[in-house]
Amino acid sequence: MFEPEHKPLSRAGRDGADQLRRKGHLEPPSPRDTVNEGLREAMLGRMNALRITIAALNTTADELVRSANLLDGQPVAEALRGRAQRRRVKVLEMQGRLVALSERYAAQFHPAS
Repeated sequence: MFEPEHKPLSRAGRDGADQLRRKGHLEPPSPRDTVNEGLREAMLGRMNALRITIAALNTTADELVRSANLLDGQPVAEALRGRAQRRRVKVLEMQGRLVALSERYAAQFHPAS
């Protein structure tokens, strides 16, 4: 994941931020906001990992079926189809996890107004 580079503020930048903070225009993040941001990033990372894994499992299952079709009639063909089927089941399980995690994310970070 791309992490933006954080450069320290210059003295003028720090002084300007201090003035805004004193006037009530700029509040430092609360510890709760920092924890929530970490949780939000972790949830987004997990959802992305699930999407990638789902795509990889689907691609693998497709290749197994293609190979099984080429070997049709040979004993190994049924074994390949069985492996493809197990991967498809795993995809369905992971899609369910992704939906559940997406709903939790929406409820926590985008509550209905």
